Amino acid sequence: MAENFDWMNNLKKERPRLILNDKVVEDIKTLIKNDDTCKKIYVKIKENAEKICDEPVSKYEIPDGLRLLYVSIKVLNRVYTLSLVYKIEGNKKYLERLWNEIYTAGNFPDWNPKHFLDTAEMAHAFAIAYDWCYYDWTEDQRKIIREALLNKALKVALDCYEGKIPYGWWTRSKHNWNQVCNGGIGIACLSLLDEYPEICSKILDNIMKSLPLAMKEFAPDGGWGEGPGYWAYATEYNFIFLTYLDNCINYNFDFWNYEGVSETGFFPIYITGPVDKTFNFADSGDGPVRSSQLFYLSKKFKKPVFAWYPIKYPRYHPLDLIWFTDYSDSEKENLPLDKYFRYVEVVTMRTSWNNRDALFVGFKGGRNNFNHSHLDIGSFVFDAYGYRWIIDLGLDNYNLPGYFGKNRWDFYRLRAEGHNTIVINPSEKFDQEPDAISKIVNFGSKNEYSFAISDLTDAYRKYAKSVKRGILLNKKEKFLLIQDEIELKEKGEIWWFLHTGCDIEIGESKKEVILKQKNTELKVKVISPSDAQFLIMDAKPLSSSPNPTGQNENKGIKKIALNFKNTDNLRISVILVPLKPGNKFSPFTPSLIPLNDWQ
Repeated sequence: MAENFDWMNNLKKERPRLILNDKVVEDIKTLIKNDDTCKKIYVKIKENAEKICDEPVSKYEIPDGLRLLYVSIKVLNRVYTLSLVYKIEGNKKYLERLWNEIYTAGNFPDWNPKHFLDTAEMAHAFAIAYDWCYYDWTEDQRKIIREALLNKALKVALDCYEGKIPYGWWTRSKHNWNQVCNGGIGIACLSLLDEYPEICSKILDNIMKSLPLAMKEFAPDGGWGEGPGYWAYATEYNFIFLTYLDNCINYNFDFWNYEGVSETGFFPIYITGPVDKTFNFADSGDGPVRSSQLFYLSKKFKKPVFAWYPIKYPRYHPLDLIWFTDYSDSEKENLPLDKYFRYVEVVTMRTSWNNRDALFVGFKGGRNNFNHSHLDIGSFVFDAYGYRWIIDLGLDNYNLPGYFGKNRWDFYRLRAEGHNTIVINPSEKFDQEPDAISKIVNFGSKNEYSFAISDLTDAYRKYAKSVKRGILLNKKEKFLLIQDEIELKEKGEIWWFLHTGCDIEIGESKKEVILKQKNTELKVKVISPSDAQFLIMDAKPLSSSPNPTGQNENKGIKKIALNFKNTDNLRISVILVPLKPGNKFSPFTPSLIPLNDWQ
């Protein structure tokens, strides 16, 4: 792209220019009429529009003293929903309700630019309302929308890019804030470029410099270090902006060519297990990712399998219909069962696709200094026979004091002790190094078994010479093996943890634990050391750990633990064997092979 790119002379000036033109509306009507999936999606969207018509307009509310974000998101969703349904149905009540929403939000005192996500999402909403319904508004209405965007978003955004205000730090970030803020403001600029050419051109120039910082984070294979929830959030606003950019500007931008972007649609597919739960590392919930952008990626990169995911887990968003494309189920069945996402250092392994009874494990090394990361190097989740057995607790309340600051590593759910991993010499301080990087040093995917080995040493470098964890999924015999090899610098204490929401029974020898969900069981057996015994504990901080008030109490969650004192050299081997109803556990001990010899 040229240094002094002429945005105005490359602008397609017809409206609507943000995709939803008359032809697209007619194509959607045809899809609704002829495709059962699209019909179901539209029925839900229209139901949402009807509900919105009966709801009060949004209010300026910052209940936590920081974020207007939930209001901005609500306004944005309402704008998309009401605009599309109005275009399909032609009923003025949807347009009138849309105007009430826009007029009210346009009269907010500000869009809370100190938490700029709020401003970017509201700018996105107003840009869509302005462009999609351009010819339905009076000139006075268009003026109100334009001036709200100019004064509450564009002027503040330019100050952010030019470093004139302290809360423009996101322009230099690499994570979701970069994509959401650049995306929302960029969409507003595309909508108003011919109305305010000078400020919009300046902002777009800055976006061209800022957005690549985040785009490079998809390399090499599309994984995302902030976890599945923030993959969905970041890519939604980023890719909406990029598609609108392609549609509005007569220029071939190279954003889609960044390494890993064409592959990133595989990330939610592989990170989701057979029981419709994600491997929810970092600040993520475990529900499936809702992502209309996968339809677009499917078309853009000619990968039909990407469309499988949003069809199975529909978002019921207008973009589901605008970008809709179908897929062949055989495409998914032909995918490899196992995947290693490099750089983010996450592996998922499973026994089959399209089978809720499949075994699935998500395992990570990773980087503790990714945005939204927890101290969870070495952690994993496990699904089998229709249930999730070993869980990640996920995020805690963002409004806890210091959650994103100096107290972050005081909260149980963010510490290593709150994950399915190891703690060495516990204390009130952080229990993994916050800047640690742990790579997957060996990965194998075979018909009968798959495995991954991560070198965790950097996470425990204060106390350890070497810490390695191997996870092996035996696809034939249907069991999971967890093997840790630990060498400390001097004798110390080691804890080993698994978290579960299941009912638990512990055997007399305390070497076996049975987890139960309805009539299905999971046998957990410690093989090495031979004298090791399980403990059953509440999912609460150790006595030596901080215990801030207000954090999640993790009711109903237990953890299975092993504790070793005064040791410096240790191999811990544990097998997890799921049992279908009526099956009995057949005692066996898999061959324990040193991790260096796994192949």
